[in-house]
Amino acid sequence: MKFLELYSLCSAQAIGDIQFKPSLFPLPFTDPYITCHPWSKGSKNWSRWPLLLEILHPHLEKKGIKIVQIGGPNEAALPFCHNTAGATTYKQAGFLVQNCLLHLSTDTWSSHWSSYLQKKLVVLISNNYKENSTPYHALPDRTVVFEPDRTKYKPSFAYDDPIDKQIDQIKAEDVAAAVLNLLDGTKLDWPYQSL
Repeated sequence: MKFLELYSLCSAQAIGDIQFKPSLFPLPFTDPYITCHPWSKGSKNWSRWPLLLEILHPHLEKKGIKIVQIGGPNEAALPFCHNTAGATTYKQAGFLVQNCLLHLSTDTWSSHWSSYLQKKLVVLISNNYKENSTPYHALPDRTVVFEPDRTKYKPSFAYDDPIDKQIDQIKAEDVAAAVLNLLDGTKLDWPYQSL
């Protein structure tokens, strides 16, 4: 059962439409782009973002696709991204997600907004089971969800993993392959494998 369904059941409230009205946020380019919302809280922060973007950047650049980073103030800027973190409101970040080709993020509000819009989505789940945390409106053919190997790691259900950062068990090359495959069926050309 997804968390939204549980909240609905416990509150006796039907699941309705999202009431969110995005606000315009102009970008300094007209190229197509994907959005990246890398940072969240504690255990949801994946350490492999720079490596993922290093893998993805040459493939996306060949296609003329840019990467736009969204997020809050004081969040580290990632390489190869047009950084809007801290420069947008939630509504403006929602506008950027609404107009992207694909959204890439941890389990945060933007992944749920993206799924509601039925955008192509790659999301990384860390401290919960993906069956519970996958965005409610996610379409199976337009969504790829990653989580740590649950035969080795049980979810901590906490914002800070008490032992280790489980989300870091997700391999950057697997996420990059999913992004390229969802975008246009391209196979990843990367000669390395994470240990």
